[in-house]
Amino acid sequence: MWYLKGNVIVNLLIITAVFFSIKGYAQTNQIFFQSGTGSIGSQDSNLWVVGNWEDGPTNPRPGLTGASGFQTPQHPYIVNPYPSWAIPISGGNYVAPGYEQWSLNGNLVDIGWGEPGGWQYYEDFNLPANVSSATLDLLWHGDDGAYPNINGTYIGYGYGTGLNSPPAEDIFNITQYILPGNNRLSLFVENANTGGPNPTGVDFKGILTYTVTPEPSSFILLITGILPLCFLSCKKLLIIKHNNIS
Repeated sequence: MWYLKGNVIVNLLIITAVFFSIKGYAQTNQIFFQSGTGSIGSQDSNLWVVGNWEDGPTNPRPGLTGASGFQTPQHPYIVNPYPSWAIPISGGNYVAPGYEQWSLNGNLVDIGWGEPGGWQYYEDFNLPANVSSATLDLLWHGDDGAYPNINGTYIGYGYGTGLNSPPAEDIFNITQYILPGNNRLSLFVENANTGGPNPTGVDFKGILTYTVTPEPSSFILLITGILPLCFLSCKKLLIIKHNNIS
């Protein structure tokens, strides 16, 4: 009977190997986003900003002139928060199309500044073709409001930057919005029309978590590699059994 026990053990080992191989094929990866990770007054090389008539899903808005004259993307400036803004999200800072130097408490500080209208801040990222699911955990706020957007689809809205207003936070299922290859995370920011340039900026932090599953051909290659092992182990045990009976 020992050969039967051996056969069971061998097959269990093979089944276990197959299970953990298949399980290991589904891999979870993450991409991190954070505005303003450099020094104040420098440009954030991870982000781009461009003027846009659109500053939200129902815009252009009446009363906004739009910052559409600024059509050449540039890296936004890392700035100090305007005195009435909320403190920056941990690990980063606000970014803005430009800045003005203000004297606050005897110190010169760089305050986010820009034309009234819509501003699009964005960062591109790449994904493989075989992504089965993706979520975006995002914190954000902007002056005077900010809409997160994935590849042209709006997914949320954040209300302003008041001192007593924490950043908006949500976890979005973005599986249906992502594409193989290049993708874009944008925040469309509304800067109210006060008659001219005025304080504006955006601050955000996010983690994109996505799962990659193997192509069907990968499973076929795995199984075709395992089956011969099963056959050989069974064949060897049958030969041993035959010899013992003889």
